[in-house]
Order: sequence, then structure tokens, then C-alpha cells
Amino acid sequence: MAGNGLFLRLSFFYNTNKVLYTKFIRIKIYHKSKMIKMTNRYTLSILLISLGWTADLSGQPSTAEEEKAVIQWIQQHAVPVKHIAAGHDFADLQPLKQILRDVKVVGLGEATHGTREFFQIKHRLFEFLVREMGFTGFALEASYAACQPINDYVRYGKGDRASVLTGQGYSLWDTEEFTALIDWMHSYNQTVPDEKKVGFYGVDFAHNQRGREKVLAYLQKYAPEKVPPTDSVFRRLVVANEKWPMWQDAFKSEAPIVLSQLQNLIQFLTDHQARLISDSSPEAFEQILKYTQVMEQMLLAIIDYPKRTRFMAANLLYLMERMPEGKFIVSAHNRHINVIDHVGDTNLGHDLRAKLGDTYYAVGFETYQGSYQTRTWVPEELVLADFRVDTLAPAPEKSLPWYLFHARQGDLFLNMRTPMTDNTVAQWWNTPQKTRDVAWIYQNDPAQFFLEVNLKQYYDGLLFIEETTRARPTRNALELASRKAGF
Repeated sequence: MAGNGLFLRLSFFYNTNKVLYTKFIRIKIYHKSKMIKMTNRYTLSILLISLGWTADLSGQPSTAEEEKAVIQWIQQHAVPVKHIAAGHDFADLQPLKQILRDVKVVGLGEATHGTREFFQIKHRLFEFLVREMGFTGFALEASYAACQPINDYVRYGKGDRASVLTGQGYSLWDTEEFTALIDWMHSYNQTVPDEKKVGFYGVDFAHNQRGREKVLAYLQKYAPEKVPPTDSVFRRLVVANEKWPMWQDAFKSEAPIVLSQLQNLIQFLTDHQARLISDSSPEAFEQILKYTQVMEQMLLAIIDYPKRTRFMAANLLYLMERMPEGKFIVSAHNRHINVIDHVGDTNLGHDLRAKLGDTYYAVGFETYQGSYQTRTWVPEELVLADFRVDTLAPAPEKSLPWYLFHARQGDLFLNMRTPMTDNTVAQWWNTPQKTRDVAWIYQNDPAQFFLEVNLKQYYDGLLFIEETTRARPTRNALELASRKAGF
């Protein structure tokens, strides 16, 4: 074609495993006999405008009218949250009764692992769901085995609260905020019959000292010949287990060998199931088998890390099978609770949706600005060191928290299952938008603090807290961090 022709090979969206990705193709523009090659979508946008063209290549509203429509939709459908901390009445949360009416599991995410207000609102929501909607369990992105002493404390008053909280091994949860939640659960359980008591559960696989001790004690009593080889396997697991995930790469070459040995133990247990159940009890055998399966999960995740989040879903579903009338909160990072993982792998939220359908409800957490707690990383020692307080600058223009902030609702809850009859609004929510995404380990690179996701596909609801502060570590947590211990 002659020089005045215009050829464009534009970026386009494609779908893999229901996740939207953007593919950018080199473009050639012929205009007035000049050829321009570009790969940058923003440069392209400027050029098209100069040619009299308009295009939405950023995933953001291209006009002030569209921007206004999105903000108005948020204003019209937001549920204002008047209180973050527990201890208030639930008048502002009453609309959630209809939204969560048929839900069995509410996934509560967090944009950072160290935000005080995220933990506080989770505590308040759990109280509301327990008292007003019959929820029975709080499941956490923490050790399956090491959280069982916390459950024993909140249900039966066994042990010391500070010790059992620290004993779960994840310093990010060893905070004043989780202390308040556990204290409330313990006090509540003293006022209700056994069938209404609430439980505290871990669904992750690290920090298995309790599991190893229980398995060895069981074998010593019912299969003593298996104690020496099992103890040998467990000794090889100790360092990798207690320092996971810092030692993941260092242990990866050894993991398949240890995995094979552990699977021999699992095979022994299943082959001798009838005898072992007869000698002990169905409950005791099942507990021991589950402990060994959780250790197996850790080794499998060392070999293939993305499996971790799916194992958390499997462990929660395991608990639900044994408590069929139970209803749960599951608390984890936004990346775990969403229903479509951002890199195309299935995750906790995806597997819960696949199994539970719409009775799983995923809530992403956002904030406009504030601070959060993190830990520093010592790569030469493969350990985490001191806590650090870092700042979240005001959200960038046209990001999700920017829109939520400019809706002028303050703290709010937004039900993403609300029908979107306005095509402009629906298109915005179904186009990848920039959201906060902060890891636990300190990163001196604010550019890494955001992730573009398709919000309508990612979440069922959003909880927005305008300004946040850092979580408060307990005295025990500070002492562990000073010794470069814990996660």
C-alpha cells in the first residue's frame, strides 16, 4: 500500500486458564510515507492521539465520563465500614448477612502480611460471622501441626496463650492483633456448649515438630520397628522444615530422596491401617496419617513451590469433611484467596471455588496509604532478621485503591457479585487493574508493590481501608527476630 496507509498490529488480551494476560506485538505505522516501529503501548497511545485516533490501551477509562461512572458505581454499591477494631456493635455489617447468606467459607486476603487494620477487621468480621451467622472456624496461612496447640487453648484452655501463639512459628502472625483474636475465641468458648465452640486451625505445612513428635510416639507404641528409620528421616527434615521457605532451594536436591523415604512410611501406615486402628483408635490413626501427609506436602512443595497454595486448600477441605456443618474464615495473602491465580496456576481460592462453588466467597483487601510491618532478609545466612516498618505511599492515579479512595466512602466493603448493568462499568471491572501486592520479606523497590489483575474474575468482594499502620509484634516475636529465628 502507498505511504499514506496505516497498519497496526496492536496488543491484545488472551485467556489461558481463565487468566487475562496482555501480549504486545510490534507495530508498524505508515503515515505520510514515514514508518514508525514501536513496542511501548504508552508511546503508541500518544501517537494515535496525535493522528486523531483514540484507543484504550492501558486498561483504564479513557474519558472523564468513564472514570466518573466507575466512581459513582462504587459510591452506589459500597457498604460503609464504620469500625475496624472489634468491640463495637454490628450495625454497619448487617448488609453482609444477605451477601454471605449461603457461604460456607469466606476467604479474607491481605495486600500485605504486616498490616494492623487488616488483622483487626478480620477479628471483627469473625466475631460477626460467629455471633450472627453461625461460623465455627478460623483457618490461617500457618502450620497445620503447630496451630493445634492454639486450638487446644481456645477450645479447652490448655497451655499458655503467648507460648502457643509463638509456637506456630510464623512471626507475621505473632502479633498483638492475633493475641486479641485468640483471647476473644477463648473467652467466647467458655460461654457456649461444645457444639458451638469455635476452632483455630492452620492449613500450611511448615513447622512440624509437633507432628514429628506425635508420629514417633505413636510408632513407639504400635510399630516400634519403624521408629529408627522414621527418626532418621525426620532428622533430615528438621532444618528444611523449620527454616522453610528460606532453605527451599538449598534442600531441593535432597528433597526427592527424603520424600521417597517418607512415602515409604505413609505406605506402611496405609498397608497396616486395619491393625493400627484396632490397636489404637480410628481417630488416633487418622491424626498420625495426616501429620505424615502434611510433611509430604512440604517436600513436594520444595520440589515444586506453586503446589503450596493448593495444599492449603486441600488441608482446609480435609477439615471441612470432618466438620460437615462447619463454616470457616480462611485468612491468607490476597494471592492465595483469589479464585484465579495471577500466573495461571491454580491456587487455594481456585480449588475452593472448584469444590465449593459459590459457597466460597473471596475478599481482597486494599488500602490507599499507610505503613506495614515486614522482615529483613539475610541472604548469606538464609534467614530472616529484624522487623522493619515500611511506608505505603498514596496509591498511584487510576489504580484500584485510587478509585476506591476517590469514591469518598472512607473504609468500605464492595460486593463484586453485584450485577453490573452499565457496560462501561462492567468493562472496567473486567479489565486488569493495578492492585497492591506486597510480600512479607522486605523489598526496597516500591515498583514491585503492585500487580495488575482482573478484579471481577479475581475476587467476589473487596474490603478497603483508607489508611493503615504496621502490625504490633509481641515480645516473643521481637525476641525471635533478634535471634534471626522464625519466618
